Amino acid sequence: MERRKKENINLIDLGDIKKLESAFDFIFGQMGIKSRFENLEIEVMNRTNLISFSFKKHDEQVAVISVSDPIKQTPYLYNRDDNGIVKSIYLKFADVEEGQEGCMTEKDANQIISFLDHLNEADRLIVQCEAGVSRSAGIAGAIKKFIFDDDSSIFNNPSYRPNMTCYRKVLDAFYNPESYHG
Repeated sequence: MERRKKENINLIDLGDIKKLESAFDFIFGQMGIKSRFENLEIEVMNRTNLISFSFKKHDEQVAVISVSDPIKQTPYLYNRDDNGIVKSIYLKFADVEEGQEGCMTEKDANQIISFLDHLNEADRLIVQCEAGVSRSAGIAGAIKKFIFDDDSSIFNNPSYRPNMTCYRKVLDAFYNPESYHG
């Protein structure tokens, strides 16, 4: 006589199902970001260069993530039809690490993910901060890591000193559906 092993079946409650659905929606949305932007050029830029960029004609479609110091005005980007800038987001936080006043928050990171999630097309993404060295490099590095699984162009470039709080928070927002509120 053959013995059958009795299997335990765990029932999942409705709350768990909702969390699972939310996680799947998030994951498939993130996969959409990866596939939509597999040819995206990501560039780090300082404030002065971004303002100059906005005054010139560009044929490609450009999205801008602009980060300013809390006490400074957001950069004035010239509004012309042929500069290629199709969408921008403006954030304000200090160039400091976790635990220091004015550092990047989870909300800031989630706004970046939401911006990318709602960006339909772009050939180029410019990530800008005051000097184009730390915050913008940290954010650009995280985006490159998520989309291309390679952030070496940021971390191996001596011109950049990526802000690791920015890097970690943006990566966490990409990979943690619980923290994402897009």
